[in-house]
Amino acid sequence: MTVTATVRDERHSAGWAGPDPTFSVIVSTHGRAGYLAGMLDALERQSHGDFEAVVADNGSPDDTWDTLLARCETTPLRLRALRLDPHDGPAVPRNTAVERSRGRWLAFTDDDCLPAAQWLTALQAAAGADVTVVQGRTDADPQGWGGPWGRTLRVSGVSGLYETANLACPRPAFDAAGGFPAERLLSGRAFGEDVLLGARLARAGRVVAAPDALVHHRVLPGSYRQFLSERRRLEGFPALVRQVPELRSAFTAGVFLSRRTAIADAGVAALGVAAALQQPLFALGAAPWAAQCWSAARQRPGRHRLVRSAQLGLGDLVAMVALVRGSARARRLVL
Repeated sequence: MTVTATVRDERHSAGWAGPDPTFSVIVSTHGRAGYLAGMLDALERQSHGDFEAVVADNGSPDDTWDTLLARCETTPLRLRALRLDPHDGPAVPRNTAVERSRGRWLAFTDDDCLPAAQWLTALQAAAGADVTVVQGRTDADPQGWGGPWGRTLRVSGVSGLYETANLACPRPAFDAAGGFPAERLLSGRAFGEDVLLGARLARAGRVVAAPDALVHHRVLPGSYRQFLSERRRLEGFPALVRQVPELRSAFTAGVFLSRRTAIADAGVAALGVAAALQQPLFALGAAPWAAQCWSAARQRPGRHRLVRSAQLGLGDLVAMVALVRGSARARRLVL
């Protein structure tokens, strides 16, 4: 059963009325009035002429709702704005926006995204009768800079994570899957609801990539503390694997979350063996890990490269501990 929210207020643009469109663009937004206008501008530039947009304001503490009200008065879009009480994450707001939409296909993006003009046209070109998921391409905003620890998203193809910055599915498949799950895999910020929905959709049909359906993801300002916090959140992946075992097909050797974590784990193991056996030569096994940190440090300006390498190495250790903790709790080994 799809979990939805009570709508506190609702407005729509003058162009909202009309026949049901092919696409409904679904967006949940929270506290990002400064980004929201750019996303709506990008939707106004879409070449696809048969779509609507439904934006759910997830209890924003800023002037997001006022921004949406003003846009409803002026936009040529078929736009519907929903005001909700705050919910823990975007799952329930997205479900509520879907409930108030009319399109035969649902296209998901986020308030910090800038869809290219051909986005919906390319998504539709990739859709087929037996397709239940279309994964578009997501690149970093080429004009963005968030500092040495800035955060963004890149998705070049079907990753198995079903990132909803750029994803489409047919409405009947979404309804049959029960929408986005409201369950929590981690405390704090939402985690994994897109993976859980995407996996259910994928089991019901075919998943295709749409590389021409491009969305640019803004580069968000970040700090080293936030970087470490993101590494800690990898703790949720073993719980995801428990529910979506097919995720392992995208892992390195079916166990390691990524090639990076595999190299880091091997490096830590080499250092541990060298210390336990008092054989310094075994420490050479950590050389690939050191080289990996050194190479990645080039993308983190502002401090000496050795400092950045050490910071990245600490991040790898934090990730390793988080994955071990998550593996123990979920009883699924992910390293």
